[in-house]
Amino acid sequence: MHTCLKNLLTIFVGITILCSQLSGQQIRSITILNADGMVGGKVPGKPDMQRLIGNVAFSDSSVTMYCDSAHYYDTSNKMDAFSNIRIVQNNGTLTITAEVMNYDGEKKLAELHKNVVVNDVDMTLRTNAIYYDLRGGVASYTDSAYIVNKETVITSKRGQYYKADKSLHFQKKVRINNPKYRIISDTVNYSTVEKITEFFGPTNILTGKDSIYCERGWYNTNNEDSYLYKNPFYISDGRKVKADTLTYLKSTGFGKAIGNVEMIDTAQNAVIKGNFAKYNLEKNLSVITDSALLIQISEGDSLFIHADTIRSQMDSTEKYQILSAYYKVRMFRKDMQGKCDSLCYSTADSTMQFFGEPILWSDSSQMTAEFIKFYMVNKKIDKLELQNSAFIISRDDSAKYSQIKGKNMTGYFREGKIDKLLVKGNGQTIHFPKDGEEYIGMNKTTSTDVIIQMKDGKADQITLLIKPEGTLYPLKDITKEDMFLKDFKWEIDKKPMKKEDIFIWK
Repeated sequence: MHTCLKNLLTIFVGITILCSQLSGQQIRSITILNADGMVGGKVPGKPDMQRLIGNVAFSDSSVTMYCDSAHYYDTSNKMDAFSNIRIVQNNGTLTITAEVMNYDGEKKLAELHKNVVVNDVDMTLRTNAIYYDLRGGVASYTDSAYIVNKETVITSKRGQYYKADKSLHFQKKVRINNPKYRIISDTVNYSTVEKITEFFGPTNILTGKDSIYCERGWYNTNNEDSYLYKNPFYISDGRKVKADTLTYLKSTGFGKAIGNVEMIDTAQNAVIKGNFAKYNLEKNLSVITDSALLIQISEGDSLFIHADTIRSQMDSTEKYQILSAYYKVRMFRKDMQGKCDSLCYSTADSTMQFFGEPILWSDSSQMTAEFIKFYMVNKKIDKLELQNSAFIISRDDSAKYSQIKGKNMTGYFREGKIDKLLVKGNGQTIHFPKDGEEYIGMNKTTSTDVIIQMKDGKADQITLLIKPEGTLYPLKDITKEDMFLKDFKWEIDKKPMKKEDIFIWK
């Protein structure tokens, strides 16, 4: 009997509301599905309001809404709902719960307050107030929210949830925390399905020992791939990568840097620049092209090297770095300039090796050989080796050149200048001694081995060690051909006179 009366009351409430809607000559979008009772009739000052009590259910568009009690406004097609509010998407996965709701049937807008929770598959959003647009399927908040998507926790001051593609848009003090990474940003879009985070504004991504910064880009939180632009950079183990755009595929370990690339190694005090680079962060490998430039920074006398391609990698011990430059290599430093086809520098022993018709210039001296190698101590040149067809030329005046030639040579430096030379095998020299300011002749010597003490880049004292022969020729008795050793070639026009010249191949 009680059940029968309750059913009759429900039917009566529904008929009463339906009649009220029809009397307004307009079909309203809110449909009352259930209420245990209707209290009173018209409310003074609110003639179109109906009070619904107990297990209230009503629908509009694609959702069904439930609450403990409600005020229904017939004329304006609005509803105020109270306690245990629940919005359920019909044939969908979205639900919203709260304690208070104001619903506008004309605008299809639900305003929910107090303990608001939005659930959709693996996403749960908690906040104090939500504005849900049924037409667009958008839930918005303006007073902070706490979102959980599996292992990912997100907080922000403002945001929107888009039901159609299950994406979240966050603004103001965005924080995304996951066991693998942490993201701090101002504006972020996050797809709960694809697990892709898009950044709009200054953003920091922290992944263990690594950190990433950008002002635009995206990051796949599932596989840690990324595409970053607008002032992006990456920092890992004292190394920093900057460029106009940075892409990184965690799955392969390789990335690309495009436009104004800079790779900075603070441990080695080195910078590599270019306009295109490929790199593997796990293997500490990078290849830079397009205006590639290596800068070895030292106080007051940095080394600048340009080549078509510069490659940086770790040696077999994974402790020391190897820098290789190849094709049209040119080098500038205040105390040393050079060119060659390829070059290799190792931090293990601070050696630099030159291959492919290398030429070095130091002060007024030009040095050539089939292979050249020099050793650095405290970032200064300490020793130089010229192997096979070694030849050193110094210009005395417009017509006279001091020359040292041999199979191999070793040069020792003091304060950035060649102090002593040791010639091993087939030693030959030409120099022009002076008496005061006047040349007195041409001294031509041969010896298996030669020790030469240098001064201002020129031979000052010559010691012939094995099978020495030497002749001082008066200037009047020598021809132009006598003044040059075989294979003499003065190539000062190819010398970089300033660091900008290394980008001009000669």
